[in-house]
Amino acid sequence: YLMQRMEQQREELLRLHELRITELQTKISSGEQLRRMMHNRIQELRGNIRVFVRTRPFIGEDGKTSQMATPINASSDGETLSIKSNIGSRNTLHDFKFDKAFPQSATQA
Repeated sequence: YLMQRMEQQREELLRLHELRITELQTKISSGEQLRRMMHNRIQELRGNIRVFVRTRPFIGEDGKTSQMATPINASSDGETLSIKSNIGSRNTLHDFKFDKAFPQSATQA
């Protein structure tokens, strides 16, 4: 009887240890996922280059008059800057994407 009881206790203890190991492995896995996510976020904040652009209105020294159409336009999406170029008789529109494009009416404040 004593041997049988010891064997049952040993099996119960082994089962409890296996459950604990599984629980700890799950914690390690979720902790590793969180660590990877945080590491990627830090790399993104530290390593990525963000580009902001702000256009200014033309002034008299630019050789433009206020009646002329502005060749630079920041679109309403806040990310695209369109530049109209007149080369010869061709009018071409070039779009550029930025992290943020501020219109001519934007202030620096």
